[in-house]
Amino acid sequence: MPQPSLTSPKRPLLLLVSLVLALGIGVGVAWLMTQLEPVFTNSAAVTAATGLQVFGVVSAAETAQSHQDARFRLIKLGFAVAGLFVAFLLVFLLHQPGSRLIHGLLAI
Repeated sequence: MPQPSLTSPKRPLLLLVSLVLALGIGVGVAWLMTQLEPVFTNSAAVTAATGLQVFGVVSAAETAQSHQDARFRLIKLGFAVAGLFVAFLLVFLLHQPGSRLIHGLLAI
């Protein structure tokens, strides 16, 4: 008895589209969060938004610890992005053997 033919999308293309979509959604959510809670960076922006005169400005105190914390957050972001691409490459390279294994297990 012949096996029925299985059709599926082209997996490499599906994986690439998934990666691009995930990155786009991540960037979109980050942008949306900045739009929902905007931050004023100077007194002119506060005056323009509220129509009120600004009498004084308190500047941020940046210490060596705050610079170190910012650098650490940037390094963590870099590792997260690198991990995403490594995971993508692993799935991309192993999609055929994994697919064969799953089909073999389901055939039992």
